Amino acid sequence: MAAHRKPRAKCVCLNCGKEFETQQCYLKRGGGRFCSIKCVGEFMKDKPKTEAHCKNISKGLTGKPKSTAHIRKISESKKGPTISQKRRETIRRNQIKMFYCRKQPKGRSRNV
Repeated sequence: MAAHRKPRAKCVCLNCGKEFETQQCYLKRGGGRFCSIKCVGEFMKDKPKTEAHCKNISKGLTGKPKSTAHIRKISESKKGPTISQKRRETIRRNQIKMFYCRKQPKGRSRNV
C-alpha cells in the first residue's frame, strides 16, 4: 500500500444496501452515499421533483435574460475580422520575422 494513499471508510449504499469503501474526504463533502452511478440513477428516478427544482432546471436550459445593450455589445464584438483572417496575419508576420532573424549555418561565411 502506498504511503500517500488517502484514508478510506466503509459505507453502505442507500439504494442497494451493498457495503463499499470510499475516501473520507468524499464523506466530509456529503458524498459517498452510493456504490455506483447506476445506483444513483435508480435512487433519484423514484424521487419526486419539487416545483423549485423544476424552475431551476428550466432557467438553466433557457439561460439568463440579456438586456438590449448586452445584445448590442455581443453583436458588435462579432463584427470584427474572422479567426482565419487573424491567423493569416499572424502567420505572415511570423514568416517575415523568421526570414530576417534566421541564423547562418556554422562554418560558412557570409561574404563568399
